[in-house]
Amino acid sequence: MSTTEARPEGMIGLCPHNNCGFICCDFAVGNYIVLHPGELEQAQQQGHSTDHLEIAEGHLGGYKAVCVAKDTSTCDNGYKPLDCACYPFFPTINKAGEIEAGIKGSKCPLQVAHLTQHRNWVVSAWNQVAQRVDGIVEWIRHTRLVGYERVKD
Repeated sequence: MSTTEARPEGMIGLCPHNNCGFICCDFAVGNYIVLHPGELEQAQQQGHSTDHLEIAEGHLGGYKAVCVAKDTSTCDNGYKPLDCACYPFFPTINKAGEIEAGIKGSKCPLQVAHLTQHRNWVVSAWNQVAQRVDGIVEWIRHTRLVGYERVKD
């Protein structure tokens, strides 16, 4: 597998080699993680630790949270929210009502051109969520994140 390919659970092979120091896990600039409706509860029901997530507030049926893990690369071996696994992308809904990986976190130094497979994985992952979580398309439409820019194809 080349370092440009996406790995299971959203891991990107370039991350450990890009000297970014997992800047995606830095919450000093007021950003946060979003957990879609039912995600936190499902993770807890499945026995995953969520101790590293400080739940900041409810968010349209889901939650906003900040990660306080000591080992951010592994989430202290706890649950990795889908928002984190998808970083640097987050879904948007296009004019046809379809999910796409339409925005990218601006603090990630990786170029969109190097993330094609990861971007495809993000769309697939969110489409799977859409099949089991009612209202997820509207949730995505109304979710606003800090430090993201529209992807230019």
